[in-house]
Amino acid sequence: MTKRPLRYRLPMLAWALPLALATAPLMAQSGIPTPTDRALEPVITVGSADELRQDEDVARDEETDAARAIDEARTNKSQAEARIEIAKSQLATLKKSLDLAKKEKREGDRLELERQKGAQEVRLKLLESSREVRNDEISVQIARRDVARAAQKVVTAERDLVARRAALTSADSLAPLSRLGDDVRQATRTAILRRKDVAEARKALADRERSLADKQLKLLDAQRAVRSLGE
Repeated sequence: MTKRPLRYRLPMLAWALPLALATAPLMAQSGIPTPTDRALEPVITVGSADELRQDEDVARDEETDAARAIDEARTNKSQAEARIEIAKSQLATLKKSLDLAKKEKREGDRLELERQKGAQEVRLKLLESSREVRNDEISVQIARRDVARAAQKVVTAERDLVARRAALTSADSLAPLSRLGDDVRQATRTAILRRKDVAEARKALADRERSLADKQLKLLDAQRAVRSLGE
């Protein structure tokens, strides 16, 4: 499924101009200097209600997909661990047989058991590499889920910011302007912090993806070693 990333849009002054026009006369009458366009410029911008809803839908779908992948990865890890236990038991049996062959000085059996023991150790290494991959797959999906959850919090914060801006723009008296302006600044700060959280979550996801790639390369090497046993 193609996921549409959260948008980070260029600042626009669409809301600032009406506010400047609405408040300038009142401020002039009160002896308060009219704010410049720069002072009214929004630090960040957000999309329309439809765009925010789309962002939220994408993030929720991503969280659902990640949760499903986490369950699948945990099942795969459990299966890998079960195979490892079986392989360890088989290796232990081979070691006992080898010790007995050495004790009884059965040279032919000893050589064959040494070969089998070495092959089983190679297979065990493959299974352990597979388990490490499955474990990192879980970590990647958990990090992916964290990104989706952080993205949903961004949408919530940006919706609040839109509402605060609308309240400030529609204010018809000077009295509440200071409070409403503070509300907008606080809502802007919160939205920025939520975006920062998304960036941190994405960084954590990238770190786990790199770790997974390293484990997958090791698994390829282990598979090659097992294949060489039959050559």
